[in-house]
Amino acid sequence: MTLMSDAELLDAIKDRQIVEGLSGLDGEADPFAQDSPVQPSSVDFTVGRIILPDQHAPRWMGRLFHAATEVDDNDYDLEQGETAVLVTRESFNLPSDIAAITFPPSRVAFQGLIVTNPGHIDPGFKGQMRFTVINMARDRIKLEKGMPIATALFFAMKDGAAKHHGERGLGTTVPVPAAVAKRLSPDFLDFERRAETAARAMLTKWGALAATAFIAPLLLLLLGSLWTTSWWPPAPEQALDLVKQRVARVEGIVRGASLPPTALRSDLEELAAQLEATAAELDKRLVALESAAASKQR
Repeated sequence: MTLMSDAELLDAIKDRQIVEGLSGLDGEADPFAQDSPVQPSSVDFTVGRIILPDQHAPRWMGRLFHAATEVDDNDYDLEQGETAVLVTRESFNLPSDIAAITFPPSRVAFQGLIVTNPGHIDPGFKGQMRFTVINMARDRIKLEKGMPIATALFFAMKDGAAKHHGERGLGTTVPVPAAVAKRLSPDFLDFERRAETAARAMLTKWGALAATAFIAPLLLLLLGSLWTTSWWPPAPEQALDLVKQRVARVEGIVRGASLPPTALRSDLEELAAQLEATAAELDKRLVALESAAASKQR
């Protein structure tokens, strides 16, 4: 088995039509030019069709009805994490003594476009190639009809296959849309769910910050009360009244019409309970002070 050169490929394409649908080899075009589909030992295959899983239908509906969308325009912007199926414009028409191996060109891989299922092509295969692609880049990738998507190396077999692909009843390319809708997720990295989770986490974070913003002044109220009771012993009734006033203000915030989120409401209710416990403790201290003062007067 030998790798076929550009001259051998051109002869096989012309005489045996091992690849059909190639452009750039008609008329007076130079088959050895830089942009020729036939390179020194390979042939470039390009995008002919772009098929997408239904982005809007629920996943169960896609599986049930094989929902899929074929892009009518000449290009499509594949967002980060999105998937698609690409079908080549060109097709194989291999005899029993020629096999091929396909792989994505390096310029495709460097963009961050992952081609998941290139591989070998058996002798006797007739049909187009199809590839599942995933955008693993940081930005969107433009898929264009006519852009190179696969490079094929061809190998001439000395004796040929005893029974080639077609003779084994393997057929040609399977229809694409049903397979796409049944098996392929439109969002390989599940960005929608991850974005929603991140948004919820952000809201929780900001909710905690908001709670801090509300609770900090209330804590200052509590500290102000403790300051009063610690440094104004001659008038403990006034200190107790101040604490009770602050408890009432906290309860008013909790019961008010414009309430913060549930988590914040729970924090405020807990703080109100703590303030009430503090007020009760001050009540006990006040009674003790009054008893001590009465004892000294006796």
